Amino acid sequence: MTKTEGKTASAAVKDTLLSNPDGLREVIRTVMQGYWERRWTRRWELRKASARRSGSATVRATMAAR
Repeated sequence: MTKTEGKTASAAVKDTLLSNPDGLREVIRTVMQGYWERRWTRRWELRKASARRSGSATVRATMAAR
């Protein structure tokens, strides 16, 4: 199970829900933020790999600008 600052993830969620009236909103926001970060990171990695294979100048130029 994932540890969050010495607590399990489920304990952290329970504390947030009990201590804050908007706790559920915070939990959902945190979960969704992690989901989208992983998704876009994976998409970017696939795009870079595809550009390397195809020799796409547009993606190479974008990667060089970073």
